Amino acid sequence: RLEAHASAAGKGGPLFVYTPLLDAHYTVSPKPGGSARQKYLANLELVDASVRQLLDTLDRLKLRDRTFLIVSSDHGEAFG
Repeated sequence: RLEAHASAAGKGGPLFVYTPLLDAHYTVSPKPGGSARQKYLANLELVDASVRQLLDTLDRLKLRDRTFLIVSSDHGEAFG
């Protein structure tokens, strides 16, 4: 969607993109086994990689200077 927006005529138009990253839930694990904390940390690595990919894409498309990135979370309290 970002690529289509960047390549469209009249690039200056507004665009809202919401991307929920639900991989942080330790019950959804990228690898089997391990404690709940280990699964949670492995999933946070996936979230970090996703955010990095988004930022890299914004840079490549020259959209980063006109982008607000809002990150919110309600996770992690179970592990201190």
